[in-house]
Amino acid sequence: MRDSWGVRCLSAVGSVLGLAAGVTVACDNCYKPCAAAPVRYEQRYVTQYRPEYRTEYRDVQEVVYRQVPETVQRQIRETVMVQSWREEERERTVMVPVTREVPRQREVVRTEWKQEQRERTVMVPETQLVEQQYVVRIPELREERREQTVMVPEVTPVEKQRTFMVARTQWREEERERTVMVPETKMVARQYTVRIPEMRQEEREQTVMVQEVKPVQRQRTFMVARTNWREEERERTVMVPETTMVARQYTVRIPEYREETREQVVMVPETRQEERQQVVTFFRRVTEPQPAYTSFYRPEGGAAESAVPNCPPVMVTRCVPERRVMTYSVPVCSYRAETRQVTVRVPTCREEVRTQQVPVTTMVPRRETFMVKVPEVVHEQRTENYTENVVSYRPVKQTFTVPVPSYREEVRTQQVPVTTMVPKRETFMVKVPETVREERTEKYTENVCSYRPVKQTFTVQVPACREETRSRQVPVTTNRPRTETFSVQVPVARREVQTYQERVTELQPKTERFTVRVPEARPEERVRTVNVTTCKTVAETVTRKVAYTTCVQVPYQVKVCVPVSN
Repeated sequence: MRDSWGVRCLSAVGSVLGLAAGVTVACDNCYKPCAAAPVRYEQRYVTQYRPEYRTEYRDVQEVVYRQVPETVQRQIRETVMVQSWREEERERTVMVPVTREVPRQREVVRTEWKQEQRERTVMVPETQLVEQQYVVRIPELREERREQTVMVPEVTPVEKQRTFMVARTQWREEERERTVMVPETKMVARQYTVRIPEMRQEEREQTVMVQEVKPVQRQRTFMVARTNWREEERERTVMVPETTMVARQYTVRIPEYREETREQVVMVPETRQEERQQVVTFFRRVTEPQPAYTSFYRPEGGAAESAVPNCPPVMVTRCVPERRVMTYSVPVCSYRAETRQVTVRVPTCREEVRTQQVPVTTMVPRRETFMVKVPEVVHEQRTENYTENVVSYRPVKQTFTVPVPSYREEVRTQQVPVTTMVPKRETFMVKVPETVREERTEKYTENVCSYRPVKQTFTVQVPACREETRSRQVPVTTNRPRTETFSVQVPVARREVQTYQERVTELQPKTERFTVRVPEARPEERVRTVNVTTCKTVAETVTRKVAYTTCVQVPYQVKVCVPVSN
């Protein structure tokens, strides 16, 4: 703090006394009135009080509730389903395949091939070389001397002088009037023409090509392949199924339970005292010197403060907060691991080998003879008459009615908002620019460009073409007819009926007996001991010290400089 409250009060009292006595107090740097009298200061001791915060401790009793674990062994009864197996004889019906031969007939087409001689006309190409002339334009370049006159620029510096007017702009405010067009909207009835679409019927004619079908008698010759079937005796090996009962062994896993002692880790709670630290705030008194100040009123109004010259500093005591670390004990609950012996029922399985009769079907090869119809294709030529429908078209005129779209005009009336501009006079301020012209003269150098004619001679490549006649041999290909004879294999089909034996497999029902293992579950009462841990709430009275802060008024003396009038 810059100064204490007491110093301010005594300075204000001294200033008031000085004003009542007709004396004006001011510092050297402040405003000094003309009728200022000399001021004398006296040192006096003033008793003041300052607040001091003290930290004290008092004992407080509190009730603390803790959870104390307690382990109790209890017996639990439970019902366990024990699985067992029993053998049961059952019957089932099995479909056994039985194979028998059935005679059947089928129609077979046998094909035979016969050779025929035929003729055909083939177009044979012939190529001949023919001489042909053509004209070629060969490009050439000829040199030609030409002259041209070129204007060569020349730059000459010329000293010149120019006089120009400089326009300087000044702005002046001027009040003006203007007419503003204000929009005004009115509803006006207006007429407009609407084109309404209509459809009118109109008759038209068109020429349509009508299709006509005429039957025409024609004749065609074609080759028909007729298949003849011939019987042939063949042999084949057939796999016949045979079923026999075979004894087979299989392994069964029977569930059992065995008791086993195991170790189990249990967390046992324990309580221990733990030292902890806490940050506490204390207030410490600090005495420091401060310069003496006095208060006065300025002539223009308001209070001000100034340092008192030749006055010893005032000792001021203030409280400074400090943070300290305090250590206290707290009961902490922790858990320790403890190993205990526990009896556990472990499920296991034992393997048992059993035997059962299983039907096994095997395939036995057997040779048999059967008849097969082999097709032979025989080609024969046939001629037939057929009727073909020939399509022709004839023009026919048709009359039809077409809806033609048209429009009729209709005059309608509607209210239209019409906006007109109404003139309105208004006054406004405008900054009017005024241009003041000044005449200035300056000298400058200007490059004057002039041109002089110069003749130049150059050579130009002029393109030209000359015609040249050339000859070339061109291959010309023509086709000439030639008749040749060739042989054709014509198929001839012949149909015949063939009898063959077909093996038909049928399923016949057969009853057999077999043994099945049926699982059964029976309930069994068992008793086991279980450790049950419960927590019990225990009340405990704890005494601890609680810090609290009190404020005490402490007297002290302060040396003050008081102005005294002569």
